[in-house]
Amino acid sequence: MNGRVTHARPMRSSGNMAFLLGLRTAQFNRFKPSALLDRFAEWSAPDIFLASVLGTGTGADDAVQGAAVDFDVFDAHGAVVLNFGSGRELAVSGYFGRNEFGSRFFESGMAGVTADEYVWRNAAGRVRFDWSVTDRSRLKTSIWSGRYRMDQPFSGSPVGPVSQPESTLGPTATVFNEISRFGLRTELVQIPAARVSRTLGLEIVRIDGDFAVRTLPDLGTPDLTPETVGAGPWRITGFADRTWTTSRWGSIRSGLRITSVPVTGAVYAEPRLSWEREVRLASGDRFAYRLSGGLYREFVTQLDIAPYTESALLPGFRVWVPPGSNISPSRAWHSALDATFRRRNGVQFAARAWHKYSPHVVGIDYARPADSDSPLSASRHRSTGGRVSVAADRRTVRAELGASLQSARISHPNRFGSRWLAAPWNAPRTVDLSVDARPAAGWSARLLFAASAGRAWGWRPSYYAYLEPLPEGALPSGFLLSTPENDRLPVHARVDAGLFKTGRLPHGQYSAGITVLNVMDRRNVMDRMLAPESAEPGSILRPVDRLATPRLFLVSLTLSL
Repeated sequence: MNGRVTHARPMRSSGNMAFLLGLRTAQFNRFKPSALLDRFAEWSAPDIFLASVLGTGTGADDAVQGAAVDFDVFDAHGAVVLNFGSGRELAVSGYFGRNEFGSRFFESGMAGVTADEYVWRNAAGRVRFDWSVTDRSRLKTSIWSGRYRMDQPFSGSPVGPVSQPESTLGPTATVFNEISRFGLRTELVQIPAARVSRTLGLEIVRIDGDFAVRTLPDLGTPDLTPETVGAGPWRITGFADRTWTTSRWGSIRSGLRITSVPVTGAVYAEPRLSWEREVRLASGDRFAYRLSGGLYREFVTQLDIAPYTESALLPGFRVWVPPGSNISPSRAWHSALDATFRRRNGVQFAARAWHKYSPHVVGIDYARPADSDSPLSASRHRSTGGRVSVAADRRTVRAELGASLQSARISHPNRFGSRWLAAPWNAPRTVDLSVDARPAAGWSARLLFAASAGRAWGWRPSYYAYLEPLPEGALPSGFLLSTPENDRLPVHARVDAGLFKTGRLPHGQYSAGITVLNVMDRRNVMDRMLAPESAEPGSILRPVDRLATPRLFLVSLTLSL
């Protein structure tokens, strides 16, 4: 359910003012789809095999399966824009969001059972002032702040105490991951001559983080902390770019970012270059292409961690870590070629080819010794692919058909023989179709189809993270995790459809719709786990498919005043 209020009015002296306020919420806890609850129950089925190998079992068994699942979404955002005239504008915006997902096993009175509930909170605010200094230059200055926090409200999670172990959720809550940022950015945009523009800017960012994650099940204390990362608060970046535009050769844009991280004394450069051109043919058709490339660095590290609890609902969770002194930021070289051919009759053909090489990507080192100084290590990634699509736009219907080929590969140090192998997220072959129709005034419909084939890494992410590094003999005979590229998954395909109606109200307008996800109720396999055929000791282990979301009906209502 969405609500939005917008208003604009002239100011007394000169200029004008506009503001927006929006609210969004989901009513899952009030109207819980039985099909989705059944799927959650399947996801939370205890992985007895994983627990027995790691020695992390709680003895909950099937009592955990079917525990109540909470899913709550709420966010609010607002913005005010004051235009004073003479090229001066002040904009203020803010956002707050809270999402909750998981099972409250602890509340069921089962002492010792691991809870698997997550609460995410996000807040952000920004103040921006733009000023036209001259007819050919404009100064933009902004101050912004943001805060991200993940809580796991109950004990038994793979986390440890942090500097403030008690949160607003109660004395048993554990702060899982918290990061806050404050920044000042100013940039000067100039047009010194015809067909030439340039930008000069400076950004100063302070990042504070508090986190404590235990990334190996046999550790007694958290190993991912600000101390083990060597987190530093400050980052200073200067940037500049210049664009040349000619009628014959198109536009060439070059840019450079220089970033200093005082905690290490290191200085990092990020050069970038692009060239684009559009040609109008004699027939009235248009052909455009763009070649781009550059070096990109990640100064706030994103870490995806596989849970080792036996009844984890999610296949993984994400934490954010500020830059540190113990390991340099991730970096990647990007290059891409885009081409578009637009016909006069509204048909468009597009093609894209890309290559990405990442010689240094920071991640969790699951194969490290338990007494290692740092839980982090660097791996190498590379990805090459292409996509072609054709789109047609008529008066009442727009359709687009696309197909992609991709090869994404990774190489982990001390994992899988340090060889190059298919990445877990690699989808070698994909096909997608979208159709948007406007059958009548105020009515619209949408149909989406997507399918991917060739996916690998078919077992649960926790298996590869925690079981593959184990010594020989720790796993059942014949059960291999050393060749994840051979653990194939079937084709993943889904059809979504929606019907929407918009209309006017006395003081605004409304938009209502119904969306059906996975219309065909296809049993798409997310991953697999091993489960005993019976409760008898020594029962044979067999693969069990863990399925993605079933058919779901979503009803939405948006009110705009």
